[in-house]
Amino acid sequence: MINPLWVSLRFPQEGLLLQSKTIKMNGIGRVLLERSKRARRLNISLKPFTGVRVAVPYGISFESAEKMAFRKATWIKRHLDKVKEVEKRLPSQMSFLR
Repeated sequence: MINPLWVSLRFPQEGLLLQSKTIKMNGIGRVLLERSKRARRLNISLKPFTGVRVAVPYGISFESAEKMAFRKATWIKRHLDKVKEVEKRLPSQMSFLR
């Protein structure tokens, strides 16, 4: 298993609860694990030009979220390929805005 790469630590006003953590996964790159008040379960999202994000609800540890991300690595890779294709096509389709 790969050690997490700590990139972003934010602390809320009310306490010293870790709000986000970035890990590095082979073949995927950086994955943002981010605490979410709205999330009710672990949720993986992939967005063009933004990357991979795992919404972590309160009550679930970052360790559990990280394990889930590694279990879902093949799913993430498969869908990340689709996102990369969209990223390649988007700039050429946006030329009409100029």
